[in-house]
Amino acid sequence: MLDNFRNFMQSFLGMNNNQNRNRGYQNRYRGSMNYKLIPFESEFRHIETFIALEKIRFNDRINTYFDIKAKDFFVPPLSLQPIVENAIKHGILNRIEGGTLTIRTFETDDAYVVRIIDDGVGFDINSVDFKNNTHIGINNIKSRLNTMCNAEIKLESEPGQGTEVRVTFYK
Repeated sequence: MLDNFRNFMQSFLGMNNNQNRNRGYQNRYRGSMNYKLIPFESEFRHIETFIALEKIRFNDRINTYFDIKAKDFFVPPLSLQPIVENAIKHGILNRIEGGTLTIRTFETDDAYVVRIIDDGVGFDINSVDFKNNTHIGINNIKSRLNTMCNAEIKLESEPGQGTEVRVTFYK
């Protein structure tokens, strides 16, 4: 997850693999991984910054829609941003014309729910073995969310239609 972000920053800034340049970024974001929960609003600011940088890189190919009805809850740092990154990188940007990323939050009686939806290329969920393959990122996020705050991830996708990741943070 952090490697993805570092690679993004290197690509965006035109940096080479010079360790001295990278060390500052690594240390800065490693400090964010202090394993304490942070307000959703802080995580959302990380997400907005990431999206803004991606919009600069890819111009009109990324559209966004935010429907944030709940924000007074806590999440692990950098736990939702990689999901957004996957939606953009593997969903929206795999369509020539790009697409729309939607982020919705709401509260139920027993949970806070975050929905991250893209109208990208989608995929056949039944053809992916999430337990025994290279999808390390989503597995790490699932594990962190479950361990740190008893949260649950549900993934729905359909080829040609897009993907939705629903993260439920139980109260």
